[in-house]
Amino acid sequence: EYFGTSKMDRYGFPMDRFLLFDGKFPGRTDFLSGQEEVQNEIFRHLKGMAEEGRTDKLLLLHGPNGSSKTTVVNLIFRGLEHYSRTDEGAIYRLAWIFPKPHMTERQLGFTRPKASGEDEEDDDSFAFLEPDSVAAKIPCELRDPPIFLIPREERVEYLDSLMKGKSPESIIPSRFLEGDLSPKSKAIFEGLLTGYHGDWKKVIRHVQVERYFISRRFRIGAVTIDPQMHVDAGARQVTADHSLELLPPMLQNIRLIEPVGDLVDANCGALEYGDFLKRPLDMNKYLLNTIETGMVSLPGLLINLDMVFFGTTNENHLDAFKKSLDFTSFKARMELVQVPYLLQYSEEETIYRDVICAVARRRPILPHTIRVATLWAVLTRLQKPDRKNYSEEAGPLVERLTPLEKAKLYDHGEAPAGMKEEEKKILKQVVGEMRREFMDEVFFEGRFGASPREVKTILYEASHHKDYPCLSPLSVLDTIRDFVREKHVYDFLKLEPNGKYNDNTAFIDDVQNEYLGWVTAELESAMELVDESEYDRKCSEYFMHVVAFTRNEKVVNPGTGSLESPSDEIMATVEGLLDVQDPIEVFRENLVARIGAFRVDNPDTPVNYKDLFPDIFTALKTDFFTRRRALVIQIEEQLILHETGETSSILPKLKDMVDQTLRNLKERYGYCDEGLKEVILFVKKHRKLND
Repeated sequence: EYFGTSKMDRYGFPMDRFLLFDGKFPGRTDFLSGQEEVQNEIFRHLKGMAEEGRTDKLLLLHGPNGSSKTTVVNLIFRGLEHYSRTDEGAIYRLAWIFPKPHMTERQLGFTRPKASGEDEEDDDSFAFLEPDSVAAKIPCELRDPPIFLIPREERVEYLDSLMKGKSPESIIPSRFLEGDLSPKSKAIFEGLLTGYHGDWKKVIRHVQVERYFISRRFRIGAVTIDPQMHVDAGARQVTADHSLELLPPMLQNIRLIEPVGDLVDANCGALEYGDFLKRPLDMNKYLLNTIETGMVSLPGLLINLDMVFFGTTNENHLDAFKKSLDFTSFKARMELVQVPYLLQYSEEETIYRDVICAVARRRPILPHTIRVATLWAVLTRLQKPDRKNYSEEAGPLVERLTPLEKAKLYDHGEAPAGMKEEEKKILKQVVGEMRREFMDEVFFEGRFGASPREVKTILYEASHHKDYPCLSPLSVLDTIRDFVREKHVYDFLKLEPNGKYNDNTAFIDDVQNEYLGWVTAELESAMELVDESEYDRKCSEYFMHVVAFTRNEKVVNPGTGSLESPSDEIMATVEGLLDVQDPIEVFRENLVARIGAFRVDNPDTPVNYKDLFPDIFTALKTDFFTRRRALVIQIEEQLILHETGETSSILPKLKDMVDQTLRNLKERYGYCDEGLKEVILFVKKHRKLND
């Protein structure tokens, strides 16, 4: 909560994203792409623990390899480190200070002006002694909050007094009301209390309170335990330590035992069990009681723990664990948090920025390269919807979706162009249901498919492709063609196709066709055969007549200024470019309804027809270039001459247009000289194939 949240649109509905996972910490580059559902589920569990005042569950993050489980925990650790250094996140621990015996009591205190009538002796503290005046300092390994020094009854009264006038939602965690000192500190406290004949103030003089900071590097409140064959905590006697020979006589006969180990280091923070289920099950059984009670039994002492327990595991180990007789017992002490692969290809692009930075130092990178890789990866992760899981009207629509259409719907809400407007509306309303369709099943959507690790491998290999001077979409696609042949290496490649789903080889052609559409549009736009504003003008003109038609109103003739009936010719010209499935009157009414809904949701925002109706805008552009196809082909041929070094053969009348097109491709879209030839030849080749 400290870092704040932002609203994201995920699968057709708004969702909170916790800014903690953006990873904007000094000197750190870790961040989490997407996974807002995971973030919110973890938050709900933590909120419940906070309100209850105790940790009673292990949060087990499970998912396929490379789905960001460890990244989630790493960023929580980073957040803890950062927050502990803020004023709001200040945390304190105590240590016991004992002065050298030759020093007088007056010399033992820190000096400051005393108020009139103040009891100087009671105010003396050993906490501020110089190091050379200290005989022994005994730290508290479990980082007991100093407030535990106040006896429980007085502590409750004191804390209640602090809460007067506070919001009813402000609660004091039960740990601070009922908690007690750890065994070693308790033994010292009671030994001193006995020695001072019950004078609590004299005991407190030996307490040094210090602020500390969460640190993963130094294992303070943030610890990861990797799979191992030894226990996570232990104990050892410290009374025999030579430095403790100078303890007061009242403590020298007390057997002091200090706890050690991973659990101790992580106390008052968070502990992660990496690859939790790779550990022998018997090594984890102590957690059944420890997580439920918050205590762990060690040789010679029982200690209380106050931390959040995380664990990570992959699906294969979890599947095997569920078959164990012990699973039921463990499940009662766990909350399973599913962490699938991302299913929005534009969101996954951010994962590979480190790859881009590394490759860019030695080789140019063409536009759309990462998107081509992520789109293919997402296609490999999708499952075919089952119509029986949907309403009677939605079932047939989701069943018709191809993997590419489903990916676009998940990514930015784009419904298939061939559907009626009402069908598109119904489909968009069930995107959330589609995302949750397989969530509770063993083979959930996002469990199988190309992992980000494998995509990174593909990108690095493509960057060394000998046939391409750049890291480009085409080099990536060629590398993927080699990759999918290794069915014996990657499990997801062994899955049998289910209709058009799981057909990882066919997905390569689907992605290539998408890429062809992207670069063709860029190339045609770079030619500047028409001003982009002309499409906006035509859209505005069309909708002016459509709105008037549905309202039975007149429109103003811009030439004469007179009021006229809406032009059937203007409307029919645009609608003839579209695959209109509805009766034309219904189609027009649906368009106007969408405009009205946009204005209700965005009363201060002008309607942008290009964003609201991209299919109409695209149809206008396609029609324009189709009617000028011969000129477009001629310009492409001149571009090829330019890129192959045959500049002297370029037609003089088209030279300026060729230069302008190349300049726009570089400045507007980010193409480099090395990649222009590849892109232009690609478009030209496939235009011929389509012809």
